Amino acid sequence: MESFKIDHFKKDNPSGEFPWHHPLSPADMVAIRHRLSEILQVSSESNLEIVNALYAIGRAVDEINADTEGFSLCELFKKLNISLVKNVYINWYRFDNIDEMRSLDLCSFFEDIWYPGPDDIDIFDSTLSWVLSVTHEGIIRVAKF
Repeated sequence: MESFKIDHFKKDNPSGEFPWHHPLSPADMVAIRHRLSEILQVSSESNLEIVNALYAIGRAVDEINADTEGFSLCELFKKLNISLVKNVYINWYRFDNIDEMRSLDLCSFFEDIWYPGPDDIDIFDSTLSWVLSVTHEGIIRVAKF
């Protein structure tokens, strides 16, 4: 998680702590890329191939934009029939910068974590049965396996 996001959160919530998050180790990220490359049938040596394959098979969620007033990530998961497990992963860039976070915290504090403009993220859980992508413009795509 970028430190400026934590700083902004603390400034806006002086009595609150930024939600728990944990950056994955390089070995854990390699394992995720390997599993994704098998699912997507692309080379595990090319992170960009993984990103492009996810985009190609992802279905756009046209009627919902993450950058609109009242957007709820938890409601989106319900609408997409995605059951959340305790923790999810947030990919910040080509699956070489991934944080783990509690699902409910990501839902509750999504606007403090995803910034429209600079952030393109992918959200998934340990099952890797789905990946939800949110572009810097708030456009949402979902891939289910």
